[in-house]
Amino acid sequence: MAKEDYRDNAAECLRLANDASNPTMRASLLRMAEVWLRLHDQAEKNAQLDLTYETPPPQRSVPQQQQQQQQRTKSEE
Repeated sequence: MAKEDYRDNAAECLRLANDASNPTMRASLLRMAEVWLRLHDQAEKNAQLDLTYETPPPQRSVPQQQQQQQQRTKSEE
C-alpha cells in the first residue's frame, strides 16, 4: 500500500466520523483515522531510510580435529 493511501484512508475515516450520529461509531472512526495517520508517518520515515545489506566475506573454517591438535600443542609447550 502506498503511503498516500494511508492518508486517504484517514481522510475517509474523518469524513465518516463527521457523518456518524452514533458517538461510539464516531470515536472508533476517529481512532482509525489516527492509526492511518501513524501508518502514513511511519511509511514516510521508512522511505527516508537507505539500508544496504552486504554479505560478509566467507570465513575460513579450521576443521575441529585440527583445532584440537593446535590446542594440545599449545598446552604441551
